[in-house]
Amino acid sequence: MMKKITVLLFVLYVSNIFSQTGIIKYTTKVVDNKSNVSERIKRMIIEANRTKYTLIYNLEKSYFQKDKNIPIYPLEAKLASVLVRSNKNSHQLNN
Repeated sequence: MMKKITVLLFVLYVSNIFSQTGIIKYTTKVVDNKSNVSERIKRMIIEANRTKYTLIYNLEKSYFQKDKNIPIYPLEAKLASVLVRSNKNSHQLNN
């Protein structure tokens, strides 16, 4: 009986080590290489560069979310989130 429990704990430990789970935190970087853009575009670039995102994943599912921040320019922050396609959280099943 003790041998079976030891083997079961070992299998659970090894499966936990090799399972695909993690959290990735990242930001966007919009490069402004033109000098003659409008003021609104410049504010959108500032807001896009300030946003942070989190991707939480495991073997069964993935979840993407935009982290909360206080925007400098609220309207341009909403437009920037649409520009980088992060205007809503997303959930994906990995079956």
